[in-house]
This record gives sequence, structure tokens and C-alpha cells, in this order.
Amino acid sequence: MSVSHPATATLFDARGLLASLGVPHARVPRLEHAPLPRALAGRANADPLAQVPLSRRRFFGSALKEMTSALHGAETAPLPRTRTAATGQRLRPVERLKRLSLLADIAPGTELPASLFPALDAGEACANHQVCARVCPTGALSGYAQEEASGLRFDPSLCIECGACVRACPERAMQRYPESAPGQARTARALTRHLQRACEGCGAHFSSRNGAAQCPQCLKRTQLAHAGFSLTMSARRAAPGPRA
Repeated sequence: MSVSHPATATLFDARGLLASLGVPHARVPRLEHAPLPRALAGRANADPLAQVPLSRRRFFGSALKEMTSALHGAETAPLPRTRTAATGQRLRPVERLKRLSLLADIAPGTELPASLFPALDAGEACANHQVCARVCPTGALSGYAQEEASGLRFDPSLCIECGACVRACPERAMQRYPESAPGQARTARALTRHLQRACEGCGAHFSSRNGAAQCPQCLKRTQLAHAGFSLTMSARRAAPGPRA
């Protein structure tokens, strides 16, 4: 039974990317099967266990030592950095950025394939809560604030397609696509823009949707007040009048 080389999948991916960049076939990496030199073959076939006598006590002692070392390393190894609300730490997709940089160096001046840049879209239901930006582990999705507007900014080069933003959106306004559309910017860009205005009720600045004059909190209080007033008036009308 033939066993595929460990690098087969990686080479297949690399060949596809390089071909899309127009790299000549001669420069594309490939596997070559050749007999192993005799000097290396003898060294590779050498069995160290057959050369060194290994007693049962020595075998179990060595295994116990390796197990203890592995457990100690697992306990002392630093945990991967993750973004938390307290520290604001974010993961940096080093391997992804390195890959994009290498491809840009291999074919300078050539547009990189769209398959390397996922796309994100925020529909009209977006209420600018920016919960999606707070849960983004790499900072690919972030919030911005200007003098008259605020919104979301998206950088596809940092996106690892985890889908956290889509799942976190309260309005289900976020939609993710596996690759960017033709002609779509592949650098950081503003994804949404919400105008800021002062609330007529409390004076606080908020993201105005559809020209709303009050912030969501004041609007809710106003609606509750109107509903309560309507119920009171209806009860008064339904109450029997004074008897003659």
C-alpha cells in the first residue's frame, strides 16, 4: 500500500496558488522520487534498540521519565494569547500574514487570489452595537469613531474565518463569504457608517438609524409612556359613568 508524502497536501495548495499568480511551471515546487544514497540508507536502517541492550527496568524507567517531562512541559507551557474583555489581547495570525507576504514577494505587482481574502458584509439590520468587533479574536473586525459617524472596519488580511462575529451579532446582520468579490478592496475598509447625533431626550450621542431623534433607551421610555397613557385613557372610557 502506497503512503502519500506528508507534504503532498501543502504542495498541492502551493501549486494552485502559484499557478493563479502566473508563476512558471519550472519554478513551482514538486516532489521528486529518487533512491536514497547508500550512506544515508545504512544510517536510516540502523536500529538503535537492536544495538543497545534494553532491560525491562530501563525501558519503564525511560518511559516514566518521558511522561513526567511531557506533563511538566504541559503545565509550564504558556497558554495561547486570546482576546478577553479585561485585557483586550488579540491573536495575531502570524502564519497567515507570512503566507500573504511570501506570495506578494514571489509575484510582485500581481493581484493575489480572491480565495485568500474572505469577505464580510453587514446588512441594514446592523444597530452598531459593535459586539461583533469585541469578540473578533484577531482584530480583523474593529470599531471606529469619527466626529459625525461611527461604525465597523474590516481587514480581510487578518480574518481567520472563525465566524465569531456572525454568531455574536444580536440582529443577525453579519454575513460571511469565503472569498472577496471581483473588484472588492482587499485592504482595511469601512464596513458600516452610522451617523451620530445628540438625543433629544437625554442629550447623549448615539447612532441614529432611519433618522431617529432619540437614543434607543429614551425611545423605549417614550413608547412605554405612550402605551401606559393609552391604557389609562381606555380604562377611563370603559368605566361606567355616575348614576343619576
